Amino acid sequence: MLYVFYMFLMLVGCVTAVQAVDPVVKVEASWDGDDAWYRACSVTVENLGPQDLAYAKLGFSHAYQPVQDTGTGGFVLKDEKNGQPSEWVCYFSDALLPLKAGEAKSVKIGFNFSDGTGASAALPTDFTINGFDPAGSGSGSDDEPPTVPQMLVSENVKPHSFLLKWDPSTNNVGVVGYNVTYYPYDDMPSSATMGTVSTSTKISGLLSDKTYGCTVLAFDAAGNKSAASETLLVTTTSGTTPGDRMAAPYVDVVGCKKTSTMKMVDKAGLTTLIAGFIEGREDKACWAGHSMIYNPNTDINEDGDATQSDYLRQFLSTYPDSAISVGGPYGLPPAANASINVNKLFDIYKGILDNYGVKTLDFYYADGFLADTEALSRHVEAVVKLVEDRPDTRLIYTLPADASTNVQGFTRYGENFLKLLSGNGVVPTVVQCLLKDFGDGSGDNLYDASVVALEAAHGQIKKIFSDEWSDDDIWTHMGACPMFGKNNNDKVFTLANQTSLNAFCQGKGMSLMSGWSIDRDANDKVGIDDYQPYDFSKEVAKFAVEAP
Repeated sequence: MLYVFYMFLMLVGCVTAVQAVDPVVKVEASWDGDDAWYRACSVTVENLGPQDLAYAKLGFSHAYQPVQDTGTGGFVLKDEKNGQPSEWVCYFSDALLPLKAGEAKSVKIGFNFSDGTGASAALPTDFTINGFDPAGSGSGSDDEPPTVPQMLVSENVKPHSFLLKWDPSTNNVGVVGYNVTYYPYDDMPSSATMGTVSTSTKISGLLSDKTYGCTVLAFDAAGNKSAASETLLVTTTSGTTPGDRMAAPYVDVVGCKKTSTMKMVDKAGLTTLIAGFIEGREDKACWAGHSMIYNPNTDINEDGDATQSDYLRQFLSTYPDSAISVGGPYGLPPAANASINVNKLFDIYKGILDNYGVKTLDFYYADGFLADTEALSRHVEAVVKLVEDRPDTRLIYTLPADASTNVQGFTRYGENFLKLLSGNGVVPTVVQCLLKDFGDGSGDNLYDASVVALEAAHGQIKKIFSDEWSDDDIWTHMGACPMFGKNNNDKVFTLANQTSLNAFCQGKGMSLMSGWSIDRDANDKVGIDDYQPYDFSKEVAKFAVEAP
């Protein structure tokens, strides 16, 4: 038994590039077996699209009382008709939702027949979805499918996305939408389907340098579907790679008043630093959140807005492989400001890169900010736009990593954030572990604790990015940032620890060694004896030049 009908989808405050159209939903029911006393009815709900269904309430009628079939799960039966036993409602649970465009899901509903008439019982009738019934749905005599979509082409192909276009299908009544299916060409079972009312759609969240197969089918209001189009093969472009080993301690350029950044780099024997920190100020991104800022390199006050400031221009022009860090341990990044929307945030990130002529942004995100899911979503959407606009952008994500009894590797906030990046097709150039202030049970040897944290983080990254990177690739895309000398919990990271950490990270093939921080190191603020300024930074510099 088959029902086909339109559902009116309420879209409130939804901004979209195409018209919102009622989704076409099909419901099909069949009996399993022919027992006289008990029978299970398989009910399949297929959402042709073009919209996803986030909520599904399946209504139906039957003279006998239904029960949930053992082991099927995924739904809850209710009587919502004031005790009238012939009308029932089945709620799909979160385990079955959302029902995406082009997707079908089934439940099994059991029926007991106390009079032994099950073998000849009629199927349930009067199906509805979310209260809408098939009356006037156009399911009557129309059985003519749309024509097959033709002339598939790809445009604007990038490492993690491309635009797919095709010629429109035709139909005797009218085409309602299209289902676009795409999959890694060497792995057809890993296909995904999306719905659209347009004759083009952007496919994102892809792997770089990989071939995908794409097909399109059309459907009408009666649920008639065309055959799938011929397969179009599209190969994404190559993404950014870490490149050579990089030694780049952090420099708190605002907090450092005594020594210029240019002098620090020269004395330490470095060629790169991670310069921080860009924080949000109203609708802008400013150095340390200041509207004006003193520049020790030029001895003048500069505009703090990092999209137009001359602050650090001399240093970053001289050392363009350095990174600019957004966020940091003190303030909040621009993404934390809800008044800065995705497009504005994209403009900020792009503006920083354009203003200074660098290619690398570091996002130093602490747990406080990592708990702000709305802000993280804004950030990720903006970064997706940034990478599409500037595919050569290098992204470093610096996240806290622990070696305590309770937490090893990234915190749950950090791990969830990496999942958010992966789920949106954002592949970091480097994921850097912030190795400082380890918790209880981590021990006093901070090299040993750092190894525990790094190996645990590697395992977490593997679970999230296993489709993108091999085990060795993961190490290549990792970085380490210890805190030089005395940590805030009074444990001490020694020079010997730094030497050992260099060797470990080189041996694993890691691409980045950082450290907190060269300005502490330069100004004798690491809090230990038997130490000379720049000792730690000089040791970090060896990471990039000495063989493992």
